[in-house]
Amino acid sequence: MPLYRVSEAARYLQIPPATLSQWLKWEVDLSQPEPRPVEPLIRRPDREAKELSFFNLVEAHLLQVLRIVSGDHRAQIKAALAHVEQQLKTPHLLTCKTFQTNGADLLVNALGQSARLSRSKQLTMGTQFQHLLTRLEWDGEGKVARLFPILQSGVGTEIDRPLMIDPQVSFGRPVIAGTGVPTSIVADLFEAGDSIQAIAEDYNCKPEQIAAAVYFESQDKQAA
Repeated sequence: MPLYRVSEAARYLQIPPATLSQWLKWEVDLSQPEPRPVEPLIRRPDREAKELSFFNLVEAHLLQVLRIVSGDHRAQIKAALAHVEQQLKTPHLLTCKTFQTNGADLLVNALGQSARLSRSKQLTMGTQFQHLLTRLEWDGEGKVARLFPILQSGVGTEIDRPLMIDPQVSFGRPVIAGTGVPTSIVADLFEAGDSIQAIAEDYNCKPEQIAAAVYFESQDKQAA
């Protein structure tokens, strides 16, 4: 189900909007005798839809690792993804637990060969994939159920994964993990003059959780 505008998804993941838009863009291959459409790295639920689904958000979260790769390797990335999906017989590989268990290594190897990446870049990509995978939780069917946004600061680091995005909670908007309290509400209260401690007491949260929510929303506004 479409839930997120491109600008929202980019802010939640701290990805430049132009980069995310490029990953969603259909292109035309003019290198062939007959031009043909080239699918984007991330396909919206509906080609006519402007919004992204939760699974699209997860795909973008994991594709952040590709920013390590210099140059434009979208064709090789798309081919590597298709190769690994076929090899593992798993469609939508990035949203399946199969990717966590052995798909990441296979994808790095396939991309390394097709894009001729150095061994150091392959190792860096592999490490980064593993880090990004720790921010995901899976359901009993092996599909991604929750995403825990990465904070680009020490705020909230006393708590493991303080914030959460779950399509079944608060319409998929970022919330304080384990509470369902939207980060936007917390940030509004803080801007209105309430203290971190007072908000924490009102919502039965730890001050570190409130501070993480406020910082997360402030990042969004700075990036907008």
